[in-house]
Amino acid sequence: MLNVVAENASRLCDANDAIIYRLESDHIQPVAHNGPVPALRNYHRPLSRGLTVGRTIIDRKTIHIHDVAAEIETEFPDGRALQRDSGTRTMLVTPLLREDIPIGAISIRRTEVRPFAEKHISLLKTFAAQAVIAIENVRLFNELKESLEQQTATSEILGVIASSPTDVQPVLDTVAENAARLCDATDAVIYRADNDVFRPAAAYGTVPVPEPNQPRPIERGRIPVES
Repeated sequence: MLNVVAENASRLCDANDAIIYRLESDHIQPVAHNGPVPALRNYHRPLSRGLTVGRTIIDRKTIHIHDVAAEIETEFPDGRALQRDSGTRTMLVTPLLREDIPIGAISIRRTEVRPFAEKHISLLKTFAAQAVIAIENVRLFNELKESLEQQTATSEILGVIASSPTDVQPVLDTVAENAARLCDATDAVIYRADNDVFRPAAAYGTVPVPEPNQPRPIERGRIPVES
């Protein structure tokens, strides 16, 4: 979806290329690109006002630079190498805002000094809004999927409890399996306390765990799987 937004932004705004960035914690990461201008490979930069993209995110406003080369040393020194390698001369960048919270940015570039028209500025803001909708839809879908998976796991565990009211082992095995799967873990182990030691009661995965007849003492300085 973001690739389509970038493609239309570069085409309809008469730009050499378009890049969509995501804000990840305090770093900027490109997630979609369209155009012949060299893409930003392995680009993962700290959020900074010394970058055009960083400034538009921090200030939450559109930035239109008529000649990047004329301002790079004084206004955007952190982007000096990028400007040199890409040959960018004119740049328009606007933030991606979700409920006024910045989550990224979209930029369009020209390799000649040719400022964008007002209609292009309005169009880019529209594309920014579309990018936010695309990102939000994916986020909501993933949250719904995760919620359904959790509900399914809960139902499965309750079903095992109902079918094995006098045998706890199938329940613990099912809990361990679902814990590993939903938490994206290599394995999961359930331990039971037995006086002053703990013993493995159920396990799921490939990581070796101690046998039940090899208890470990309950101590604050020991984790259950420590050998």
